[in-house]
Amino acid sequence: MTLFANSAAPVQRLLLHTVPSLSSITGRHLSVSRRGVLPLHVVCMAPDLTTTSSPRFLGTAAAVAESNRPCATESGNEDASIMSSSPEQNPVDAVAVMDYFDSNLDSVTGRLRDDFAASFYQNLGPNEREILSKRFRNFFNHSVYGGKMTRSRLSFGVYNSLCRNISPADAQSALTVVLSIELLQATFLVIDDVMDGGETRRGKPCWHRMPEVGLTALNHALRLQNFVNISIMNAIPNHKNVGPILKTVWETIQISSDGQELDGLSASSENCTFDRYRQIVANKTSRYTFYYPMAVALLLADETAHLNEVLKISEAFGYFFQAQDDLLDFLDNDTASGKTCCDIREGKCTWFACKTIEKLANSPDKLDTFWKCYGSSDPSNVTRAREIMLECDLLADFRLFERDAIAKLNTQIAEFPLPAVRPALRIILQGLIGRKK
Repeated sequence: MTLFANSAAPVQRLLLHTVPSLSSITGRHLSVSRRGVLPLHVVCMAPDLTTTSSPRFLGTAAAVAESNRPCATESGNEDASIMSSSPEQNPVDAVAVMDYFDSNLDSVTGRLRDDFAASFYQNLGPNEREILSKRFRNFFNHSVYGGKMTRSRLSFGVYNSLCRNISPADAQSALTVVLSIELLQATFLVIDDVMDGGETRRGKPCWHRMPEVGLTALNHALRLQNFVNISIMNAIPNHKNVGPILKTVWETIQISSDGQELDGLSASSENCTFDRYRQIVANKTSRYTFYYPMAVALLLADETAHLNEVLKISEAFGYFFQAQDDLLDFLDNDTASGKTCCDIREGKCTWFACKTIEKLANSPDKLDTFWKCYGSSDPSNVTRAREIMLECDLLADFRLFERDAIAKLNTQIAEFPLPAVRPALRIILQGLIGRKK
């Protein structure tokens, strides 16, 4: 029995959710066929995102052939498939599976929360269990919920694009594994907010700013980090790649920690360079925002031959994504970003700081003034540093960088060795362009 019936609503919801203005890509409004599904060429389209002209279309035969392959499963049952075995339907069904993501998100995340809050490995009295469980549940609700789930959506979408047959049991297991990515993301954000002295995150106070929390937020983050491993082992105990998936988690934690440490050591004139910036981004944002979700997806699908290529395109995505984050902070709009904007105050090694230093290389007096103000907590110094950066016309420079980055990403996507994954990568890129948070 097919779990996902073809319907227009799931397709439209996914595309409108992922791509804010789909009509701007196609140059026209999307219509629904009489059978209630989007045409195949629309689902598999590959727009040239460097222009606003009419889109190029992906040659779908290769993509369909690649997506019509068996997948490693946890249950071992490929009979009760949620995917159609018809090649013509696979791209549409792939979108329906993302609707499955949305419709099952709350229930699976709720189970993860309940397990996190109630799993204890030593004997505790009923009163102590109740106290801890309530505290951990509050932490989970505050720190995990509220995100865009971009990483887990990317992971689940890539996984589905590589698989032909997914049983209901395997879909639930895969969804649990990819949602554990959001748990690690929450761990990193809580720690990052403590280290940076953040005030707000996702439009509400940072967890360590909540009453009776403070630095115990670090203990909560540590427990959540460990629970990522437990949730994966519980979800796919018999999967052939459970070991490599867990290894990917551990490597992501260590590499991201290295990037975080390097980030904190780079607030000085000799270290705030584009070379240092590239290394920070590669070891932090690129790794856990793009490589980690895609690598997990490939390992779940037992597609292990192209992890090096995944790393390369992840670094390109991550650099673009982090530079956009730097832009949002530079524009200093807490309401839009949902978090405290503080890169100038903290003296962060950002795209804008590196570009400022590069452009002031022949103006030593102004550069000296900039460094006296950059990284200062004095509001007047923060204002002066930002004025100097604006005088360097950095926003115009950023637009040129953005144009070139999009063009390079389009090229890398077109050359990505797994054709079935390319449409998902294009949708992710389109979702990044012009983002406000």
